[in-house]
Amino acid sequence: MKTHYLQPGPVYSDVYELPVDFVHHRQEEFSRLYSEVKGKLSSHYASDDCNSPHVALFMSSGTGAIQAVVDAGLQLAGVRARRYGRFNEERRFMIGVWVRGIFGQRFANFIRGKARLFHLPVEVVIVDEKLDDSPDYEALGRAFEDCELIYAVDVETSTGKMMDLDRFRDMFSSKILVIDGISSLGIVPRCVRDNEVWIGASQKAFASLPGVAFVLAGNKAYKFLFEPIEELAHEVYEVALDLPVSYFDLKRHFDTESTIYTFSYHVLYTFNKAFDEVLRVGEENKLRAAHQVKELYSEHFNILPSEDSAPHVMLIELEEAEKVKAQLAENGFKVASGQAKHKGRFIRVGLFNDYQVEAAREMLEVLKKLV
Repeated sequence: MKTHYLQPGPVYSDVYELPVDFVHHRQEEFSRLYSEVKGKLSSHYASDDCNSPHVALFMSSGTGAIQAVVDAGLQLAGVRARRYGRFNEERRFMIGVWVRGIFGQRFANFIRGKARLFHLPVEVVIVDEKLDDSPDYEALGRAFEDCELIYAVDVETSTGKMMDLDRFRDMFSSKILVIDGISSLGIVPRCVRDNEVWIGASQKAFASLPGVAFVLAGNKAYKFLFEPIEELAHEVYEVALDLPVSYFDLKRHFDTESTIYTFSYHVLYTFNKAFDEVLRVGEENKLRAAHQVKELYSEHFNILPSEDSAPHVMLIELEEAEKVKAQLAENGFKVASGQAKHKGRFIRVGLFNDYQVEAAREMLEVLKKLV
């Protein structure tokens, strides 16, 4: 019996034939592939006011790219502390974090933890939206009024919530926005504005091997993060910034024409093929197919959240949800448990690509029989 993986997490399509030959990350062939992938990402996610976003590639999970962007913001705090004095109230650096689930909490934990560890003068403003709450954008605007840098998650797979991006952008057009798009890029049509930084990864909507993470930045966002650092280039790099960054040095990864560290050619090759497939099918079409399946399920089950849900993530309410999850696994369908107080009441299903969409159609009939 074939097992179908329907968790809203990593999923791999085995349709890509891997090259047989080993390619070293210092060979010209790797450099060509590296440049090709960066060029595609920059072109595809360009917008009217940012026609060529900066691109950084990491060989890591999406969390590696998150760490790189968090470090870049905290580096800026270190620069300001050195320039204006560590406790200058007029120059205090305020960072906002919108928490709507586990991945927003990861942003908050990274920022607060590193700021404390390296004694950086950062004030972190956290808006923690409760699990079943609808977003209060007016309250969000008041909370982040004095923040220059705001971190948020586009799609929270732990809760199924998706932000109203147009409204979020309109409210904070004067801020620098860092958006975790790991669970949206590749299926939700998105682009990079001049004041934005986006984070993506290979393993979800792109249905590729885990191991490629990327960061896209508009010119305004790039300058905001890195111009103050360049002005202090005469000092020792890590010491000047009060925060050692090592592997996840975002600026170096943006500016390099090839990889800085060891990178797997096969993993990047597979991501490139998967990206081509996304471009061929179209993100709008992928999202439409996911939405259609979700509508089918909603005819038979209660699906949460209803108001601001992502079309490609389903939280299905069931009595004895954990028991049903185990029974689905026995029938060849792997789904995820509900998070926090949703555990035991919901199962979570991902609809990130054609493979999951078709498997979910099959699972619907099995699920109806089970319950």
